Amino acid sequence: MTGSARYAVRGDSFGADIYGALCQDVFGSSRIWLAIVAAQCLAFLAGFGLGLTLLQLALIVLVPWPLLQAVVVLRGRSLWPAQETLIELDVVRPDGRSVDGSGVPAVSATTADTQSQRELHLGFDTALAALARGDDGIGPLAAARASAGPMPRAYARSVLLARYRHVIASVVVGVWLLAALLVGMATAGGVVWF
Repeated sequence: MTGSARYAVRGDSFGADIYGALCQDVFGSSRIWLAIVAAQCLAFLAGFGLGLTLLQLALIVLVPWPLLQAVVVLRGRSLWPAQETLIELDVVRPDGRSVDGSGVPAVSATTADTQSQRELHLGFDTALAALARGDDGIGPLAAARASAGPMPRAYARSVLLARYRHVIASVVVGVWLLAALLVGMATAGGVVWF
């Protein structure tokens, strides 16, 4: 999930598999998401096969599956401090300035931020070393988040997008299924709407 080259390289000193395992432990496996999306697609096909209306199909693909994804996210609340640590490390550049989604430097680090970053880096390194030994890597990340203090508000969007990425993706899949149905109906009926 965290794509910063700086931290990926640091993870490589312990092995790329260790860094990937840490991210999977912290953010969860994509298998659950894939299973829910597969069920979402099957429910859509079953509803279509039963002749449900477009509104009923929309309810089937846009309501229960994103809610189920949200339940998965909320059940993992104990992982949120560790997630925030990795996300903050990912959005802060090596020179101490944060980067918003457009790649433009947004916030300059203060002395407190520098100390906070040191705590996060120490927790990250400790987590990688713990995983390399076969221990838990989530504990050091959560402890680093507690030592570093609350995450700056400037990173709230990154946190929400990372945490709820599967919920958002489930909504996108549902909208795509409905759009594909509408395009298919328009094409089959000889009507071109676009």
